[in-house]
Amino acid sequence: MTPLVQDKLGRDFGKERSLRRDHLLDQEVTIRIQPRKVLKWGIIGLLFVAFFFLGRMSMDCTVDNNEITTPEVAVAPAPIVAESEEPGRFSIGAVINLIGSLFSSDDNSSAVVAVPVVPSNGTVVPAASAPSNTTTPNPATTTTAEPEVEEAVITSYSKVALSLESVYTKWYDTWGKIMTITYTIKNNEVGTIKPSYIIMNVEGYDDFDKKINVHNQSKIIKAGAKSTKQVTVQGGFSYSEVSAGDLTSVDIVLELYDENGKLMTTVTKKQNLKGS
Repeated sequence: MTPLVQDKLGRDFGKERSLRRDHLLDQEVTIRIQPRKVLKWGIIGLLFVAFFFLGRMSMDCTVDNNEITTPEVAVAPAPIVAESEEPGRFSIGAVINLIGSLFSSDDNSSAVVAVPVVPSNGTVVPAASAPSNTTTPNPATTTTAEPEVEEAVITSYSKVALSLESVYTKWYDTWGKIMTITYTIKNNEVGTIKPSYIIMNVEGYDDFDKKINVHNQSKIIKAGAKSTKQVTVQGGFSYSEVSAGDLTSVDIVLELYDENGKLMTTVTKKQNLKGS
C-alpha cells in the first residue's frame, strides 16, 4: 500500500473517531437520585462540618468567667466522654452521642429551669427546684461550755487538814534514813488554797527541821478537794535509837506552809522507824 493511500485511510479513521465522540457527547444521560439518601448524607456531612468548626472555635476562643454571668439554672448532664479522649478533639463515640441527642425527644425531664413565680401582690416566690439526691446534713449543734468560775484564794486557814499516810526508810544496821513520805492534804475551806512546802521534825531532833516541797499537783487545791502524793526527802533524814529513843514508836511532826510562808496546819503521828 502506497503512503498516499495510508495517509488517506488514517485521516478517514480519525474523522470517524471524532464523529463518534461527538455522538457520545450528544447522547442523553439519565441520573437516578433518591431524595431520602441524599438528605440523610447531606445532614451527616453538615453535622461533621459544624462539629469541626465548633471544635476550632472552642480551641481558639477563651471566655473570661468574670465578664459573663448567667442565671443559675439546672441543666442536663453533659454526654459522658471517655477519659482517654483529649479536650478539643472529637471521637466517633462523641459524634454518635451528639447525633443521637439531636434526634432524641425534645422533652428532657432532667433539665429543669427554676422560674420565679410572681403572685398578684408583687412578691417574688422562688420556684421549686428539681429534687436532688444530695442530702444536706443538719448543722451540728454547738454547745458552749460555761466558763469556770474562779474561786477566791484563801490566805487565812482554819479548815485545812493534813495527814501523814506512810514513811519509807532505809536501815543501816544501827541507824536509818527517811527517804520519802506520803501525805494527804484536804481543803475544807470555801476557796482555793496554795500549799508550798512541809517542815518535818522527828522526835529527838528538835533542833533539826527538814524542808520538803509539796508535789506540783498539790500546789493548787480547790475547795472540797484533796491531794495525796508521795514526795522525796531531799538528802534523806538520818536518825538512830540513841537520839530518837524507841524506834518502833517515833513522833513525826509535819507543818504545812503556803507560798507566803504562812502556817496552814500541822499534824503529829507516831511511826515505826525500826529497820530489819
